[in-house]
Amino acid sequence: MPRASCVPAKLVTYKPTKLARNTPRLWNAKERIRTNVGLSPQDFYYLKYSGSPHPRILAQLNKSREEGDHSRYEQIYSRWLKLRYAEPAHGNWWNNEKALVSQYMENHPVLHRVSKDVRDFISSNPSLQPWQVDNLLRNPTRYFSVPKNVPLEDRQQVYFPAINDTVVLLRTTHLGPRYAVFQVPLHFNKLEMRDYLKSAYNVDVLHVRSTITQAKLTMKKTLSKNGQGYYVRAKSKKKMTCLLAKPFVYPEEIKDLSAFDNKEYWDSMFDQEQAYNDETTTKPNKTRSTTYKSQARAIVQEVKSSKEWKPTWVELRANRRAMGGAVTATSFLPQPALPTPSSNSPENGTKSKAEPAQQETLSQR
Repeated sequence: MPRASCVPAKLVTYKPTKLARNTPRLWNAKERIRTNVGLSPQDFYYLKYSGSPHPRILAQLNKSREEGDHSRYEQIYSRWLKLRYAEPAHGNWWNNEKALVSQYMENHPVLHRVSKDVRDFISSNPSLQPWQVDNLLRNPTRYFSVPKNVPLEDRQQVYFPAINDTVVLLRTTHLGPRYAVFQVPLHFNKLEMRDYLKSAYNVDVLHVRSTITQAKLTMKKTLSKNGQGYYVRAKSKKKMTCLLAKPFVYPEEIKDLSAFDNKEYWDSMFDQEQAYNDETTTKPNKTRSTTYKSQARAIVQEVKSSKEWKPTWVELRANRRAMGGAVTATSFLPQPALPTPSSNSPENGTKSKAEPAQQETLSQR
């Protein structure tokens, strides 16, 4: 959720497509990328002391003609014609138009081996001195590492490698009108901050102070009942305080937040918090607590209004079973065991006087 007091809200540069390993890139006076290619000592010696490149091209033409390779002969011949067209009549070869200098270097037998970033830099700066061109062709990395050798408008732009990287202006009214505090990514350095403010807003920066605030330790609970949990530390935050050359005024706070889906955001947050509170075991359920309170209040009022409070259960008679069916008190008493008839008994074959009572008891069971 973007804050209303942060300006700019977001500055995002999407990651470009993946390039090949030896693809030439733009130069950078602060940090050199290791894909630039200069001339080898042999090629530099040939360029410095051989003079015209035409004899070498003519030798390649004769060799391809003797070998009978017509496709290579046509390719070399077309490059030779382009080289002759782009070659200046007088003066140094880099003191010419940008398109002609680029064409000259691309078709030169030695200069075409230089990486594209070096060729673009030479064609964009026709006012270079001969010793500067020699140092650049010998070791481009060392030449680009010196900031004064590269003009400000020719340096590489600030690159945000991640989509979530943002530079946020914090509203610090307690500081002076010339101090601006920004919350930046952790990989952002002071030189990139200067270049960002100069390129994006044309603001000159005199001094930059960088601070990193470490987050506090928090315990993360485990899913097990007996688990103790473990400590985690959130990502640190980096802030830069810039001393500007001219004072500035903070923009007005944004009042209409409908463009940022402010209402939908907070509604979803409240619903999520309510659902979490209903399912948690550490916090009481507000809905159930309210229901219990209302029921207890109703019972108290009913007791106060009536003279005698009666329980809600229903009394059952002692001679009725809870699950249905009549029962007598004698059924719960232990019954004596029936005697087994014997052959020697005089009453064998005849009914005894106790038999009707026993049969009546069994029928009741």
